[in-house]
Amino acid sequence: MKDILTKIISYLMLAGLIFLVFYFLRKKVSRFIAKRKLHCIKAGLFYHVGGLQLAPDAFCNVLYCKDNIIVIGGGMQYHLDLDKVTDISTRKKVGFQKDYYNDTSGAIIGAMFLGTTGAILGGGVKEKRTKVVSKYLTITYNDNGKMGYMAFDVSSDKFSAWIMGLLFNIRPRKHGGVVEL
Repeated sequence: MKDILTKIISYLMLAGLIFLVFYFLRKKVSRFIAKRKLHCIKAGLFYHVGGLQLAPDAFCNVLYCKDNIIVIGGGMQYHLDLDKVTDISTRKKVGFQKDYYNDTSGAIIGAMFLGTTGAILGGGVKEKRTKVVSKYLTITYNDNGKMGYMAFDVSSDKFSAWIMGLLFNIRPRKHGGVVEL
């Protein structure tokens, strides 16, 4: 009886471990399955910023294939031929965020030395500045004589975006054309 109980517990622990691995790697697994299914070179999971008929911050699976780019998101699937693509680039945006908070430790120390007046003076509002870095992938393409674009927030997967830009830039292609202004 004790051996059966030990086996059941060990099997449950193994099943729980497998569940946790798949739960935490579900993004990578879905990307791998889509990449294999569509015979693509590189895949990335990004947030949509603009350019497509999707909601802002929609989660998209962007697949860089041999002849085209496929964007899957919001129940839609977009195919863009690589011959129409004029540029794939990544951009970095740096911003600063200010947060204000009450400093209770200063109030406690001020109260110890100067009483109520010290608590009021020591417990003022403090400012904390944090640096926020966002990275974006922009795909520019020719849409029947007009320039179109797709933009994605790639802060969560910068490496995949960089590889997609690199693959596009080393790809042999014909002359992009001339625009007269």
